Amino acid sequence: MVVFVGAFGAWWYFTDIRVEKRNQAAPTTLTRSNPTVIKAVLDHGGENLEALATTEKTAIQALGANTIYVYLEYEYVDGTFALAAPFRGRSATTAEEQYRELIKKIKEAGFAVHLAIAFGGGQNKPFAVPIEQLLNDAEAADIKWASIAEELKVESYAPSSEIDYQIFREYYGQDWTDQAKHDEAAQKSNEYHDRVLPKLRQVFKGKLIFQAGLYSQKLCSKGYDIFGTGLNSVSREVSNFAELATQVFGYAENNAQCSGSEWMLTEFWVPYLENDGTPDGGAAMKTPNGVNYAEIQDGLYQIGTDAYLNWSGELKPVGFGFTSWQQATARVKDTAAAEVIRSFFAKI
Repeated sequence: MVVFVGAFGAWWYFTDIRVEKRNQAAPTTLTRSNPTVIKAVLDHGGENLEALATTEKTAIQALGANTIYVYLEYEYVDGTFALAAPFRGRSATTAEEQYRELIKKIKEAGFAVHLAIAFGGGQNKPFAVPIEQLLNDAEAADIKWASIAEELKVESYAPSSEIDYQIFREYYGQDWTDQAKHDEAAQKSNEYHDRVLPKLRQVFKGKLIFQAGLYSQKLCSKGYDIFGTGLNSVSREVSNFAELATQVFGYAENNAQCSGSEWMLTEFWVPYLENDGTPDGGAAMKTPNGVNYAEIQDGLYQIGTDAYLNWSGELKPVGFGFTSWQQATARVKDTAAAEVIRSFFAKI
């Protein structure tokens, strides 16, 4: 009797395991699939990123986007270079675990991932550390995440994105009239990229992007796959924005030729509310002539995308990313600019 009960119990035990295994979803095997042309969207914050792959997925696909940016937001906390968690309220998991899950969720939703080390979520808080400490800390983070990016089969990776601007802001006074300091900051950034790139190549096999923040024709590091430039409308009017776009695209092409790479517009940005760190944004932003940027957002998007389509340089751009779909300071969702982007993405 005892033996029978034991055998009966064991039989049920093994049967339960078989049923449980049949009901479990097989783990997803992540693969890398680089789009021919990058059509990307950036939204800061874990909730916004998660929404792009879930509740906003259909809208983003209808827009024509094939890539979602994931920015790893680092900041200095009492002299320590720390990764800020994308979900502030999920204390049960670490910041790294949260980013890993976001990357997996985005890839499983069918989008390519562009991963980038970023600094402080656009708040530009003082680092208050010597420049060599910043470069050493950034290098350690860049190499660590290059390895994780390869593990998760991320499509493209930008080490220390816009570090050129961060160096200029923190260590060279951010005086836009001082061309010598502007150039020195660019050179310091180049030296950093030259130093870190060979180490990244050893571990990451996707596309590596030199993602720049300064408008400069002196940014160059040989061996990157893509040089990425930003373009924003801050302090510009509709009347002179096309001229700026042409100038910046010329810089990007020059830098790409120096680097032996392709080039793209990594961040197109038309903010119309001040970034005060709150979810709803701050005061309305206006042009020098007093026009609210919200009123001309679609016009500026039209100018920027037309400049991309009509670029007649030797190197055609290979991608366009914009910010943002949901974030309040530069929201495109439910605006006329969304239709401009949809039409543009269908052409590239």
